[in-house]
Amino acid sequence: MTYDIHGGDYGNYQITEGNKAKPVAFVRRNQTGGGYTVTRGDKSKTIQMRNLPATKTSTQQAIEIIAFSEIDTE
Repeated sequence: MTYDIHGGDYGNYQITEGNKAKPVAFVRRNQTGGGYTVTRGDKSKTIQMRNLPATKTSTQQAIEIIAFSEIDTE
């Protein structure tokens, strides 16, 4: 499965699956305390990440965020 991460304005990102328009996850930089909050697209699950994964491409970064967060996109 291919994921893409988009955005970055003010620390807000969206992760989409392939060329589908509906986001499967949202990533937001926390206002206080640092880190990021990853929320499933349907808002049913939220997890905290200390840092975004350091990868060579945004596609790899999106895949690692989805894998880390164990957000099931089915």
